[in-house]
Amino acid sequence: EIWLESEPNVGSTFYFTLPYQHDVLTIKEEHSTQTTFRAMNEEITILLAEDEEYNRIFIEEILDDKNFTILTAENGVQAVDIAKNHPEIQFILMDIKMPVMNGIEASKAIKEFNKEVPIIALTAFSMESDKTHLINQGFNDYVAKPIVKRDLMQIIEKYAQKI
Repeated sequence: EIWLESEPNVGSTFYFTLPYQHDVLTIKEEHSTQTTFRAMNEEITILLAEDEEYNRIFIEEILDDKNFTILTAENGVQAVDIAKNHPEIQFILMDIKMPVMNGIEASKAIKEFNKEVPIIALTAFSMESDKTHLINQGFNDYVAKPIVKRDLMQIIEKYAQKI
């Protein structure tokens, strides 16, 4: 729908509504399909550090039907605090650009007290040089945005086998 309200000598206000379907976000999933998740019998605790609400919702939706416990942080400081207070975390998905403390700084801080936890960078930068830079900064791997379900699940499966 679209409509407007107008008052002479005051101005006009325009309104519109758009339909929202929660499952529209899954369209980014490519046609090929399901990764067989080998660690299905074991619950895995994941820390998802992502400041963008829609990205968090999308990733949580991807992981929803799997055997995961997901803890979330909206900035790097929260991510470090959660990682310190939850030693059961086995895997971290870390956005690079976040407020308060960015993902690179947060990852370095986490690695000071937990060198073993795999930390995967989530980034819109997808050139090979970006990947090399992130690996050199201490990340174990990375997933490029926009996130494709198959790619994310392959990375999680790769590191879950090592847990």
